[in-house]
Amino acid sequence: MVLPAAAPTILTGMRISIGIAWLVIVAKARKQMAYGYRDTEYFFLKIRAAFPGKMR
Repeated sequence: MVLPAAAPTILTGMRISIGIAWLVIVAKARKQMAYGYRDTEYFFLKIRAAFPGKMR
């Protein structure tokens, strides 16, 4: 059977991909904190407050 022999390689690939996914999530969270908005709705509220007037 091929699966037992391939298990270490499969697990290593999963470990690397989970690590990269974690880095992406952390980078996005830090970017949001750096720009001062928590989510998309809050971001658009900040834009509307910065540019008052009629919005489409």
